[in-house]
Amino acid sequence: MSMQQLSKTGKSAPRAPVAPAQQGGKRNNGIALPAQGIDAQQAALRPGSAPGFEAQRAALSPGLGNGGASDVDARATLAATATAAVHEVAAEQQGSKPAPTAAEKKRNWQFRIGEKIGMALGVAVTRVLAYVPSWNEILRDEQGQELQQVEGAERVGAMPLRKRHMQVVGPQISAWVAGLSPGKIRDFLEGVGVGATAAPGETYRREVAEAGN
Repeated sequence: MSMQQLSKTGKSAPRAPVAPAQQGGKRNNGIALPAQGIDAQQAALRPGSAPGFEAQRAALSPGLGNGGASDVDARATLAATATAAVHEVAAEQQGSKPAPTAAEKKRNWQFRIGEKIGMALGVAVTRVLAYVPSWNEILRDEQGQELQQVEGAERVGAMPLRKRHMQVVGPQISAWVAGLSPGKIRDFLEGVGVGATAAPGETYRREVAEAGN
């Protein structure tokens, strides 16, 4: 039927048939792709098919998913950790959290910073006191013999212990902090007291090392 005849009848011309994709091809958004390339990519992504997949999986998670003992241990550890975290949060909200232990205070960053500051200041002050005759006197017992140890330090070699190596300011700071209300400020100042208390003995040991004794 000619185009003129079609125009008279009001019918549109039939569309040309679309050529099918090549044998074995797959379509992706209307684009024919070789079946071989698609199958290879899918096989590479499929667990257990790509070379080395199982080896990498085993290296990253030994025993995972195999029902082994490591699965049981990992799940038990995770459950115990989650349970402990829930109890800790609940205790904090209820105000029933027990007072922190000494080990917990050591992990508290306010305490640690205070301790470092107390140590640094204490060492500096102890060194400066070497120029004050009354603080630089050698410590002796009642018989006049030089002391072999004081709180926080023991005599090493020929280096005598002096009055400035005694713990004086640090314990006073700690005693004052003990009367403060619990909180971050108290944690910080408590660390300062601990650092200042340990500073004189630390200064003595540094002086011994510097003297080569």
